[in-house]
Amino acid sequence: MFGDGAWWPRSSDLAAELPPLIAALAGRLGRATQVTFNLTAWRAQSPVESN
Repeated sequence: MFGDGAWWPRSSDLAAELPPLIAALAGRLGRATQVTFNLTAWRAQSPVESN
């Protein structure tokens, strides 16, 4: 199964952000076997600020 969508992280720490995202999606999509991202775009973006 393939999942595609949008997600807004709360920090710029990809290693901290991915595990909870993958865990949240596992119940709906099953076990993630691959995650891809654009490292250049990841570094260029600011995280969403929480109030």
